Amino acid sequence: MSASAKLRRAALLVLPCLALAAQAPIACADSSLLVGRGSHIVDINLGYGRWLDSGAPPGSFGFGVGYMHFTSDYAAVGVDVTADRLGQLAAQPGHEDQNLELVSVLAQGLVHPPAKNLTPYVGVGTGPYFFRSSGQTTDQEKTNWGFMGRTGFRMVGWRPIVGLDYRYHWILLDPQDPASPSPGKSVTHAMSLKLTLSFLF
Repeated sequence: MSASAKLRRAALLVLPCLALAAQAPIACADSSLLVGRGSHIVDINLGYGRWLDSGAPPGSFGFGVGYMHFTSDYAAVGVDVTADRLGQLAAQPGHEDQNLELVSVLAQGLVHPPAKNLTPYVGVGTGPYFFRSSGQTTDQEKTNWGFMGRTGFRMVGWRPIVGLDYRYHWILLDPQDPASPSPGKSVTHAMSLKLTLSFLF
């Protein structure tokens, strides 16, 4: 199955969340808060993603979509799907150039102060990561579990809400797997920095 097909299937996980968001009213515990308990946000993320392994290419464009439900005035839980094109890996002797992609489907949570204007946040997430490397005659995919830490801010008084999101990923590998993205390593790292447009329901 191609990475694009996996992305389409993963995106289906978000659809029930979107249906819930479309029906749910905003019900902040404090009516002066712009975002709080009972609020729902759909995020669209656009920006840069990079694999941080030794010898990795310089990174490239990435995008994602996510849903967050605010369980209190200070915390939210949700899920998102992100796809980053990591760039082109220069060919080794006897091999061809490889285009690298990384797709993740992450359940996550975040905490933030009461959202009255500029709202910073921190969060964590976990889920599967899909590596894909492709050339003119090759196409290889690997699936690994991993963890993510994120931080950023939202301008919650704007419509749509605008923000900036930074993520750091720890992706677990099998060091005995010769087809691993980083053979011999038990973990590899990636990062992303993206502009976020959020739609409040």
